[in-house]
Amino acid sequence: SVIPGKSRESRLIQMLEGKTAPRDGEFRLRIKDVRGLEGEGFAYRLTIRPADQDFVLAATPPNPNVPRGGKVPILVTANRTLGYQGAIEVGLKGLPKGLSASRAMIPEGQDAAVVVIEASDEAGLAAMTPAPIEVVGRGFADGTKLMRVADPMLPLRVVSVMPQPDIVVTAEPQEVALDSGGTAEITFRVERKNNFHGRVPCNALGLPPGVSIDNTGLHGVMIPEGQTSRTAKLRAADWAPAVEQPFYVI
Repeated sequence: SVIPGKSRESRLIQMLEGKTAPRDGEFRLRIKDVRGLEGEGFAYRLTIRPADQDFVLAATPPNPNVPRGGKVPILVTANRTLGYQGAIEVGLKGLPKGLSASRAMIPEGQDAAVVVIEASDEAGLAAMTPAPIEVVGRGFADGTKLMRVADPMLPLRVVSVMPQPDIVVTAEPQEVALDSGGTAEITFRVERKNNFHGRVPCNALGLPPGVSIDNTGLHGVMIPEGQTSRTAKLRAADWAPAVEQPFYVI
């Protein structure tokens, strides 16, 4: 079904118990407007092509601001199409001098990973000028290398260096081991700077499937004014698969 102006490229994927349509044959395609509108003036274009596996990437925030001596996470999300489930390596291109970024891997069958951008304490004034960057993902499907740039419709993505941060965040322990259905404690810590005394909400990005912060309440994990730490529990669901992967505290 197609709603004009809303879903211009509806897709029909033929999968009949692992079989495909015959190469030659006579077929009938019936299209119906969900609003019941029809007539001789309604035109449609049909494209038939092989069902190639692929993925599309999106990254947030679109234009990161990185404090000198600090780090900022970019959440990269993959929209997998036509059954693609392979791993996707993610990295950044075009970072100016004084900035660096980790490489990340969206694991097989998962949909997101975190790339961390870091600005050195010596990041100079030249790095203060916004610089164009790209978030790039690489994968393989049927032996073919795929390379995709996140948010291809975004006209420009830039990174900027900002003054030193108001807080520096750490967490303990550095490694957390969880059994399926089990819990483990993690302590969020903040070092306050620039005379900042306000509340600090904390969270974790990139947790494995089935793992979450337990009983966070209405406001999540919150370090109150004047305090510097808060302990929470990570919980693994009974169905959580065995996996080892990095996650990030923000």
